[in-house]
Amino acid sequence: MGSWRIGAVGGMLVIGLCAPVGCSEESTGSGSGGAGGEGGTTTPSGPRCSGTPKPCEGRSSFDCSHLAGCNEEGACSGLAVACGAVTDEPSCAQQYGCVWMPSPAECPGDPNVCPAVCGGDPDACSTLSSVDLCTFQAGCAWESDACSGYPYACESYSSEGSCYIQTGCDWE
Repeated sequence: MGSWRIGAVGGMLVIGLCAPVGCSEESTGSGSGGAGGEGGTTTPSGPRCSGTPKPCEGRSSFDCSHLAGCNEEGACSGLAVACGAVTDEPSCAQQYGCVWMPSPAECPGDPNVCPAVCGGDPDACSTLSSVDLCTFQAGCAWESDACSGYPYACESYSSEGSCYIQTGCDWE
């Protein structure tokens, strides 16, 4: 009786039955597994992504922030727009630290029928630690210092479109 093994090949989950002899955690090959087979995992046939990805260092801010494995280093600066200056609910909900609420100054009675305003204190730009958080906060801007990290291996991309996003990878 064989044992089941789970692994990944080219970014795809592979589940197979290993023969009682010759199967290990690191088995690779082209055997069919199961009764009478050699076990291991099967390399997918057809086109695949291969090559050597361009390092993260030296990439543009845009490329760095959109590539898996790369991290844009820098700082968030600016002056976040005050909550009271935001005039509509969707924009208020997008400003970190702000909340859409009934206006206490214009609400002597039932709070359910009072006009609403954007209130609270916006998160300071300097407290926003990533390019995504920073650029989402009105009034803040990300100042990039460098791009670091390790880009994902070309073999980890399973579609032609995602393969070509990574400079240095080719769909073959």
